[in-house]
Amino acid sequence: MKKDFINIIFRNDDYCDYEESNYQNYLRENELTETDLSFDDWVYDQMDGWLDSEKVNLDIPTNQIVCIEHLHLWDGTGNNYRLCGNNIKSIFDYSIGDYVKFYTDRYNVLCNDMHHDGTNVYTYRELKDNVTKEMFEKAFVNLMSKGQKPTSKWLCRYTKSIRPKVANVYGW
Repeated sequence: MKKDFINIIFRNDDYCDYEESNYQNYLRENELTETDLSFDDWVYDQMDGWLDSEKVNLDIPTNQIVCIEHLHLWDGTGNNYRLCGNNIKSIFDYSIGDYVKFYTDRYNVLCNDMHHDGTNVYTYRELKDNVTKEMFEKAFVNLMSKGQKPTSKWLCRYTKSIRPKVANVYGW
C-alpha cells in the first residue's frame, strides 16, 4: 500500500508549535507582562503572521478557483461548492471553523475546517481553461439533483489541480 503524502501549508489547530519559552522571551524582549499580552493572544498573533506569510507565498494567479465542500452540519452532511477567486491565496479567505488545517495530498489542496458540529473538508481546484463558471455550476447542480457526490473522475472533467503550483512554491 502506498503511503499518502500530506504536506501542511498552514494550521491553527495545534498549540504544540508555540512553546511557552518563546512566549516568555517575547515578553522579556518587548518589556511586556502576561497581563499585557496573554499566551493565547500571543499564539493568535503568531498564527496571523504565519497565515499572512502563506498568503504572500501563494499569491499565484490562476483560473477561477472552485472549492468543493463536504460539509458536516448539525442536521447531517452534504456537498456544496463555492467560487473563491482567481488566485491561490484566496483559499484562505473562506474557512469558518474554529480550527483549520490547509494541506496537500498527492493530488489536491485541501482544508479541514473544524467546528462544533464536525469537520468540513474542502477541496480546492481551478476550472479548466475551456470551462466557464456557468458550465461548472450547471454540471454541479445536475450532479446534486441526481443525489450523487463529486468523484475524482467528475472533478477532473471540469477542473485541474492547483497542487503542482503550490508544490512548486514549497519544493515538494
